[in-house]
Amino acid sequence: MASSAETYSDFERLYDAHLSKVRSLLAKPADSSDLTSCEEALKSAKQCVSAMQGLAAIEGDPFKAEEAKRRLEREVAPLDEEVKGRRRSAG
Repeated sequence: MASSAETYSDFERLYDAHLSKVRSLLAKPADSSDLTSCEEALKSAKQCVSAMQGLAAIEGDPFKAEEAKRRLEREVAPLDEEVKGRRRSAG
């Protein structure tokens, strides 16, 4: 991931930006390039979550680590399924 993110908060902001992009693209009728953009943004969001979990572990903050895990389960996974579903129905 080519970014200047260094802290948990930095990765959290990037994560939020990636999910915002996905939601924006899914809010309109998506073509294949939009779906590809969604997949790339979701991949980046997952990388942010991994970084957040790692930084939380280094900081010794189990609350942040659990919060990052919940984000993956509650926010990323449903969007990932929606993108996959649209990909299947489109092609």
